Amino acid sequence: IIASLDDPHRSVRDLARILGKQGVVYDKMGQTDLAIEKFEEGMRLLGEGEGEERARLLSSMADIFLRDGRLNESIRYCKEGLRCLRENEETVVGAQIHMAVGCTYLEKGDIRKAKRHIKRGIGIFQSTGEIKRLGRAYLSLGTLYYSSGDYAQGETYYEKSMAIAKRTGNASLLLACHNNLGMIARVRGDLKQAVKHWESGLALAEKIEHHRSVAYLKNNLGNADRELGRVSSALTRLNESRLLFQKLKSRMDVRRVNRGLAILYTSVGAFRKAEEVLRENEPAVDEGEGALEIAMNRDVMGRLQREKACYEEAERLFKEAIEGFRGGSDPEDLVIALLNAAELYIEWEKPAAAGPFLEEAEGLVKEMKSRKLRAIHRYLLGRQMFLLKDDLTLAVSHISKAARLFGSLGLPFHQLAARHALGRIYQDLGRSREAREEFLQGAKTVDFLEKRIREPDLLRMFLRKTIVKEVLSKAPAR
Repeated sequence: IIASLDDPHRSVRDLARILGKQGVVYDKMGQTDLAIEKFEEGMRLLGEGEGEERARLLSSMADIFLRDGRLNESIRYCKEGLRCLRENEETVVGAQIHMAVGCTYLEKGDIRKAKRHIKRGIGIFQSTGEIKRLGRAYLSLGTLYYSSGDYAQGETYYEKSMAIAKRTGNASLLLACHNNLGMIARVRGDLKQAVKHWESGLALAEKIEHHRSVAYLKNNLGNADRELGRVSSALTRLNESRLLFQKLKSRMDVRRVNRGLAILYTSVGAFRKAEEVLRENEPAVDEGEGALEIAMNRDVMGRLQREKACYEEAERLFKEAIEGFRGGSDPEDLVIALLNAAELYIEWEKPAAAGPFLEEAEGLVKEMKSRKLRAIHRYLLGRQMFLLKDDLTLAVSHISKAARLFGSLGLPFHQLAARHALGRIYQDLGRSREAREEFLQGAKTVDFLEKRIREPDLLRMFLRKTIVKEVLSKAPAR
């Protein structure tokens, strides 16, 4: 590329195109500042006005701003790119811009506009016979359906994309398909299948040195490890992902990893560490650009405050998160926030206040067909019924079924909470033998988790937070 810049016979348009290619290479290498410098140099050469080459440079700039979470700037550059094309949008560059603006609206939670632009881009790729780009476009459409909660349609388009990736030998597209099919498996509660997809994708990403994909997949695997109770492995992978995204200067992705780290720290009682990573997120989020991201931060902060027994602050945060998710499209985010709010009121011993949240979540959980979310809903419903003294037999049944499902899904933190709740209920009912059995099962889960926390400070905080062994020692006396 550098050698071709020295050719004196190159036109201004050719030089701008070469600078654009150089910028793309720098972007793939993670050198975003140099990439932007080359794109801007190319635009200065072309000057103001119309033209496909200028539109291509603007599209590349928009992609960078999208990854950086600067959504309004991304849309502005996309619109300027379409203006440069005027009546000539039915080109590969036009399709690329429609895809970029569609993906940006998807990040903003505007499904209607996102769908219109993504489908327009797909139509152009189909008419121009751009099979490789069509595979990437199907991936984006699958993500749109996934974000809307239509997991079956999302899976269909991911599989279409994967078929094109295999046919064309496109390794980067294939690993993206593995990543997204893993997300579908995760939301359905099949973490083991999700991990298989992500490990396949990670092996490909490392082989072709696609650093951004390595970072995404390590983040997903880290969060899976967290849910599966592999605390030290989760911490390693999440920190590796965070470091990669920092090198790539992808602030939005750094904030995403920070949320996973905060949930991990909260689950083991390391509240100060959770506060530190969440503090990094707040100043970086702009109200006008990342309403959904703000809601995600509020939800994670609410969990932290609930665990610290700061119930009024947690209540405020969960309410803000729920309102933010209502303006979006992904039902999973809304369901999780509703269940978190219900758990807050149960912990606060205000079971009646948990009712509306559990009721709203129930319908969404049925539509999503997620075994994990169904188990969490059943567990919370049982705890609420017990506090209300409403059909204690059914309350015990709900929590027992949830505990078994958590066990089959391999979710030790959830299983520990369910065993603990059952033990407390049996104690209050005077059924000491059954209480002891539940506490014994809970103690086994604690032992399982202890072996997977290699960091002494985290292990100490986890054991301090966990009272199962203390309750176990009291159960026989009762």
